[in-house]
Amino acid sequence: MAGVDARPVATSLSAVGRAAATAHPRDLVLWHGLSAVCMAVMLVAVVPTWLAGGAVVAFVVGLPWCVLQAVRHQHRAAYLRVCVCSAAMVAMLVPGGPGHASMSGAMSGAMSMPRHPDRGPLVVLLTVALLTVALACVATAVTSVTTVGRRDRPSPRDGRRAAAGLGEAVLATAMAAMLTGLL
Repeated sequence: MAGVDARPVATSLSAVGRAAATAHPRDLVLWHGLSAVCMAVMLVAVVPTWLAGGAVVAFVVGLPWCVLQAVRHQHRAAYLRVCVCSAAMVAMLVPGGPGHASMSGAMSGAMSMPRHPDRGPLVVLLTVALLTVALACVATAVTSVTTVGRRDRPSPRDGRRAAAGLGEAVLATAMAAMLTGLL
């Protein structure tokens, strides 16, 4: 087998080794899950101040955590997207005391979020950032399953990446819609 070039095999194996050594970002899944649960609770019930305060603390901790992880890991964009989502959750959950405004929830309960007119620019900025995140996630999902010029058909990994991107886009869009209730 003197005529066989082993370089492509070695290159492929080293890429697999690097991918296997990369830790799965389970903390991203945790932050997305926490965001989704908090948003669901806000849609179906009036959130007590103590629960909103606990969630605010969790998401405030999430802000520097995401920035730190973005600096340390290869999943920088994902951590920065979760950082934007954590900031939006803090804006939605900060207790407003007597200034609470109840809005009709999507289900049988009511969503109660504070209205702070002085936070208008921040809410607009976060809403634009969330919609940008949603568009980026949709674009990533579409390009992950586009097969033109790459191969005959998408792999299961491409499908999982697309599903995750669309799920994140839905979450970011829902957050943006809920944030507009603060205006």
